[in-house]
Amino acid sequence: MFAFEKYAVNVTTGEDPAITAEPGDLIRYTLSVEHMNDVIVDDFSIVDELDRLNAMPYFEPGSLNVISMPAGANAGSSNASGGAAGTGLLDVRGLSLNGTGDSLQIVFEAQLAGAIANNSTVLNQSQAIYNGNPVAVSDDPNINGPADPFVFGDEDPTAILVVSEQPVGVGK
Repeated sequence: MFAFEKYAVNVTTGEDPAITAEPGDLIRYTLSVEHMNDVIVDDFSIVDELDRLNAMPYFEPGSLNVISMPAGANAGSSNASGGAAGTGLLDVRGLSLNGTGDSLQIVFEAQLAGAIANNSTVLNQSQAIYNGNPVAVSDDPNINGPADPFVFGDEDPTAILVVSEQPVGVGK
């Protein structure tokens, strides 16, 4: 069982945590995974398809950039233009947790698309994959507080409200 949290920072404006953004802003996501029991978990993955939860593609294709990950992890299956929307797929494999309290972090950035309608909400949520199956989804602790790692279904995706005075279709 994991405590699996994800939060966002707007690198462009410095807002931490990121609550709002403008089209074209750079967003930094930090994923923190902490093991909550003594069973060793070897060889699991963290996968994040950037626009999986959005009806429209809100991320700039090719902008996904892994900043840091645990030693020995492999991000070779990540693709800055991957995923169903072609806006980025984070896929970090070879992760392990060795018992209660062991933890890891993955940090990555992605740029919002240059044209996003005002008052759109950009959602993002990562998945922990073990033996090919999703076993946990990330929770933004800034929305409704931290999720209970023993209760499935109370995990909130990160949510950033886009504030834009530009008409859709006009780049920043």
